[in-house]
Amino acid sequence: MEASDHRDGVLEDSQAFTEDLGATVNRAIGDDPAAQQIAVELLEQLCDVPLPADLAQQKIREIQEHRRRLGQKLDREVDFRVAALDYFMVHDQRLQNPRVIELDRFREYALRSTIDPLTGVYNRRFLHEILHRETSRARRYGHSYSILFLDIDDFKLVNDKHGHQLGDEVLMSFASTLQMHLREEDVAARYGGEEFVAVLPATTSEGALHVAERILSACRNEAYPGGVSITASVGIAEYPIDGTSAAAVIEQADKHLYAAKLAGKDQAIARAEDQRRSPRYRASCLVTATITEDVIQGAMHNVSLYGAMLALDRPLPIGRHVTLEIREVQSDNTITVSAQVVWTSVFGGLAHTAGIRYHTPQPELIELVRNGPGLKHAPRTPP
Repeated sequence: MEASDHRDGVLEDSQAFTEDLGATVNRAIGDDPAAQQIAVELLEQLCDVPLPADLAQQKIREIQEHRRRLGQKLDREVDFRVAALDYFMVHDQRLQNPRVIELDRFREYALRSTIDPLTGVYNRRFLHEILHRETSRARRYGHSYSILFLDIDDFKLVNDKHGHQLGDEVLMSFASTLQMHLREEDVAARYGGEEFVAVLPATTSEGALHVAERILSACRNEAYPGGVSITASVGIAEYPIDGTSAAAVIEQADKHLYAAKLAGKDQAIARAEDQRRSPRYRASCLVTATITEDVIQGAMHNVSLYGAMLALDRPLPIGRHVTLEIREVQSDNTITVSAQVVWTSVFGGLAHTAGIRYHTPQPELIELVRNGPGLKHAPRTPP
């Protein structure tokens, strides 16, 4: 058993702790190769006293001797925990105002401090502990792990339209959907607001991408409270390919999440080179969008082989199929395209923006735009 694994085994429950404590103390001061690390973790668990490995082992030996003397004076056996408390208060004086609490109750309080009260998944503070622990384990054994950085698309619109109470219900439902599609060893946490992170041990980015696609598919088909339909975007990063520290991995996943937003939302991106299946270009086109008999006017601001971003005078409903008549301003050439609305937003409070995905790739539209003057790669726009 590794020393780091021993910490999880020392404190299973009150009875097991009492029965196993003697053996644990003996290991901490014995010839076990992991003895010093066990000593460190034992003192941290019992007394919340962090010490260097050699000093921790020395202190446990001194506590054992202090325990023996106390037993002689009291004419009865003294528990190691009682001896440790007296030693650190009276002799070593590292503890000034300790509080005695039943172990099971302490574990309950500790668990509560790690859980996001709204969604029931882990909170951001505990997420960082998990990531550092997983990074250490992956580094020690030469493994990889991946993380999913998830963000609910246009969640502000849900709160604005339906209120924060229903928004909270949607967050709880999303967290439940996320957990349903993770393995038992995976960990889900709320990063903040409508952002979540999932840690996938011993998983490459390719495997994480399959997990993300299942989650996104479930989100599209989920019956959310109030009849709300939502999608999500996912950024994926893998240790050690995308970063050699927990902070670097999560930063790279965040960048890939932003790329997924720019690429049209409702998708997952695992590699920088996969951020778009084709380049996007700035366009100068007028657009007439038709849904049944409803006609909406606007412009197309950037375009790729598979989709485009529109600015319109009225919003388009997410998920609806539209017919677009696109006219390139300079050449006056037109083309008709069938597409589906995949996301909507309000940009600068001035125009309704929408991301659309063509039903089939549109090389003719790319040529139309490429033949126009001033062709440039599309700029980064806010997600």
